[in-house]
This record gives sequence, C-alpha cells and structure tokens, in this order.
Amino acid sequence: MILQITAIAGALVVPVLMALSGLLVWKFPAKNINVAYGYRTKRSMKNMDTWMFAQEYTGRLWVKLGCGLLALTLAVCFCVRGYSDDNVATTCVIMVGAQIAVMVLSTFITEHALKLNFDEDGKSRQCE
Repeated sequence: MILQITAIAGALVVPVLMALSGLLVWKFPAKNINVAYGYRTKRSMKNMDTWMFAQEYTGRLWVKLGCGLLALTLAVCFCVRGYSDDNVATTCVIMVGAQIAVMVLSTFITEHALKLNFDEDGKSRQCE
C-alpha cells in the first residue's frame, strides 16, 4: 500500500510542476532575456518580442498540458486502485515517461509557433 501511494504521488509531480511552472512563466515572465529563468531557446532569445511571445505561449501551453495530464493521471490512478503494487508502480512509471514526452513535445510546439509568428531574424510576420 505504501508503494502504491508513493508511486501515485510520484506520477503527480510532473503535471503539477508543469502547470505551476507554466502559470509562473505566463503570469510573471522575466522582463529581460536571460539564461536563468523562462523559456530559453535560440529562437526565443532573438529579441524582446520573441522572448515575450515565447514566455506567454509556453506558459499557457504548460498550464493546459499540465492540467490535462493531471486529470488523465488521476483517472488512470483511480482505475488501477486495488491492483498489485507492481502493476500500480509499473503504470506510474509509464505515465511519468509519457508526461516527460509531452513536456519535450511542448518545446517543438512552441518553436513551431515562434516560426509561424517571427522570421529568422525575429521580426514579426504580422508586420509584413
């Protein structure tokens, strides 16, 4: 039983941190481009326009994905209650792997949005 509680708690860490980090970056973006805080890629750090776009976009995306993953994780955990410790632990490990894959995928989604909205020099495509 203790193993199941620990595994389920562990499976909730990624979606909760993703949603909270997203909220933090979205609502309180770093005011200056830096290497310590915020969504940092070569494309997002071109200028302040790309920086602010990336912070808001990633923040909103992580809140949505984090909340969705949290709901899905809770549903799966509810479904496996009563199973053996090994089955619950295995299910939780698989969920954490999937959660990390979604988090990595969000980088590609944000980079695609930056590419659609800004040219290679960081100039907004809306101005063209």
